[in-house]
Amino acid sequence: MVLPAAALSLLVLFFVWPYAVPSDRTFRVRPIRVTADDLENLNVVGARFVGLDGNDQPFTLTADQAVQENAAGNVLELNRPQGDITLRDGSWLAVTATHGSFERSANMLTLTGDVSLFQDGGYEVHTEVAEIDIGRGNAQGNRPVQGQGPGMQIEGQGFQLFDRGKRVLVTGPSRLVILPSTVPQVGKVGK
Repeated sequence: MVLPAAALSLLVLFFVWPYAVPSDRTFRVRPIRVTADDLENLNVVGARFVGLDGNDQPFTLTADQAVQENAAGNVLELNRPQGDITLRDGSWLAVTATHGSFERSANMLTLTGDVSLFQDGGYEVHTEVAEIDIGRGNAQGNRPVQGQGPGMQIEGQGFQLFDRGKRVLVTGPSRLVILPSTVPQVGKVGK
């Protein structure tokens, strides 16, 4: 008789305990206040866009927040965008910025504020503004640029990127520094 009574007591305690001792770890649905502006501007937190470029290579574009001005709009304003693309040869390109806008129909990405472009061969370019044509694999910027790669550093007044990062042209007055450790020494015989 004691054993069934103890089991019944434990069962009642199991169902009553959560109500007797509330916990802040529970999931609760609460109403939120939505304004008319919220309904007109579509807003996504943790946005992720996946697509293919002009050569059917996959790209991903993420942002902390994406805002579409209206339901018919084609341009998304991005906060803290990050993008990457994997090329057919297995290499990749990546980009980050503070702000951006993505024109979906044209696959055009305009980045502003602390823009950084990276290529898996160890090359990187830093500037304040960049326009990227995702479909064609080209990018350009007309603000001062600094870059580096294996054995080199470069500065200029702008840049143009072609062939999905295979060729980079630094525009305006430019400066290239080749680091001494990468210059082959003439007359040395290796072991």
